[in-house]
Amino acid sequence: MKKLWIIVVAVMVSAFALTGCGGSADAKSVESAQSAASSSTAELAPSSETPAPTADEKAAITLQDDKNGIAVQKVALGERIAELTVPFQYEEKDGKRVLTEIGKATAKKVSGWDSVKFDASENQKVVSTSNGGAEKIVRVIYHASIGSGDAAYEAEVTIDLDADKPAITLVNDREGIAVQEVSIGKRDYVAEITVPFRYEQQYGKAVVTEIGKATAKNVAGWFRVNQDASEGTKQVGSGNGGTKAVVYVAYEASIGQGWQTYDDLIEIDLRNI
Repeated sequence: MKKLWIIVVAVMVSAFALTGCGGSADAKSVESAQSAASSSTAELAPSSETPAPTADEKAAITLQDDKNGIAVQKVALGERIAELTVPFQYEEKDGKRVLTEIGKATAKKVSGWDSVKFDASENQKVVSTSNGGAEKIVRVIYHASIGSGDAAYEAEVTIDLDADKPAITLVNDREGIAVQEVSIGKRDYVAEITVPFRYEQQYGKAVVTEIGKATAKNVAGWFRVNQDASEGTKQVGSGNGGTKAVVYVAYEASIGQGWQTYDDLIEIDLRNI
């Protein structure tokens, strides 16, 4: 009888030991899985940082009316960035926009510099003209400082009136869409904006009569882009008897957590359609 109890106790001790080992293994498995999941989540978690300012290859063009515009371009010296603005005048020649006059350049600090002098017109010069006058390269001398005193720095601003035009598609005899890529920096963050519109024939030419709700989609760089870009969409300019319409569009995009609002101008030009 005594031997029997000894055997029973031994069996029970073995069973408890096995149960304890099994529980320990399960706990370790759970910890391991949780650790792997946390690691995976950390790898997939998007960045919440704002895109750092970068230099531009060409100037961003804004046509203020039928003859005046401004070219804005960020220029870099290492990690120090300034923004140059060059006003200009243009005219239409044979259905093409041509630069006719370059105004006085100005400058402002973006990042890295302690200060940047506003007036950048001294020794400003057009160094190149191409594409029948639609593109000019302007040399600009700007003064900037990293602390004590300032120095002169040289940069080139490229004004291209044929750049960044939207692709126009006439869906039928009264509706169309304008599709244009817009970017931040050197095309590091690119979105595609689509603006539907209505038009009609007036005296032998197509005239824009109504602007629809804009949409947006991610092309490159962004974590996500909000498809609805209709809020704030409005026509801010027109020209050539209504064949040209300038549309302001604000779109939301994110490189991680949270949204930022960016805006651009879409020019719908039906003259050569």
